[in-house]
Amino acid sequence: EPSADAEWKMSEFPALDVNIKKLYFDKFLIEKVKLDTTSEANEVKINHLNFTNKHLVFSSNGRWWGPNDDEAKTNLQFTIHTDNIGMALSNFGFKDTFSEGKGAFKGDFTLPGSLMDGSIAGLNGSFDLDLGKGRIKNFEPGNAKVFGLLSIQALPKRLRLDFDDVTSDGFGYEMIKGSFKIRDGDAFTDNLVMKSAIGD
Repeated sequence: EPSADAEWKMSEFPALDVNIKKLYFDKFLIEKVKLDTTSEANEVKINHLNFTNKHLVFSSNGRWWGPNDDEAKTNLQFTIHTDNIGMALSNFGFKDTFSEGKGAFKGDFTLPGSLMDGSIAGLNGSFDLDLGKGRIKNFEPGNAKVFGLLSIQALPKRLRLDFDDVTSDGFGYEMIKGSFKIRDGDAFTDNLVMKSAIGD
């Protein structure tokens, strides 16, 4: 049985077909874990790496390959679907970030080594996000609240005496959408769009 400090080697990695009903990762519960791999010369194919937790479904595939163990790298293509991003993040310990909000994430990244020992500093790739109506909690938009009161787009809400988007905890939005590039562990974007009653 390998120790927690064991070095993972591509050339020695066996084919796996693992299904786990419930698994605690650190202190966080994930369910319906599926890991299916096949091993070939200089490559481990990740046919499925999937799991769920409450409000989230993660599915992915990829490969771990290279001319030898020292030069191996891992590529993973993934999708994440959530019916409530606030609750999904809370289940992983990120509390008071979002409230509600359906959405999807889709990405493709490569990192040196294996998924078990790869360095985030060497992470490269891209991902897209598309979030539906929700709220960013503990958001301090400052003068944006004033503009929200005057926004033409929000006029029908104001005529109904509806000020929920500027008076409730956090910052309400109708959608958040964008694409990110990842270079050496840092994420960059030039097309992130947020739409709300306050403005675009």
